[in-house]
Amino acid sequence: MIHLLSMFSDGLAHVRKRTNTQIAIVQDLAQTVQDQMRSKNIQDQGGVLERTITSENKRQTDRLNKELRLLSPKRQIRRVFPVLFLALIFLTLYNVGKKECWIVNENFFVRNLFFFLSFICAGLGVYFLKNIAWAVIDIKQELATSNNQGKEKSEALSPIEEDKK
Repeated sequence: MIHLLSMFSDGLAHVRKRTNTQIAIVQDLAQTVQDQMRSKNIQDQGGVLERTITSENKRQTDRLNKELRLLSPKRQIRRVFPVLFLALIFLTLYNVGKKECWIVNENFFVRNLFFFLSFICAGLGVYFLKNIAWAVIDIKQELATSNNQGKEKSEALSPIEEDKK
């Protein structure tokens, strides 16, 4: 997994650049709308419009930052491995309780609680891995598309440059 993440540095750079650009656009748009409201002297009862614009700006910025944080390799490791490790610990406790420990073996609730917690942690780990995998796949496709568009533009400019020579 770490090897795959290290190969994806160009994708991370692309996402950072795109996200920072989109955040700047969202903030500029919100500022423009607020300035237009002030210039046209639109009466805002209780600041409802301004709060709506501010909350929408914050929501969009948070969504973009979440996408950026999702692709951080350190965050991916800190998010996935502890949950999967907990699943393994709970499964081990279930197995030990079932075979070795007579107190847990007699207590049906405790033994099955370990199994249930293991199942939940494993499900969360798989869910986190799915989110990371889909984000990486989306970025890879976006990167491939942008690279293809860059190649098409350079190929389109090549005959023009040759004609000038």
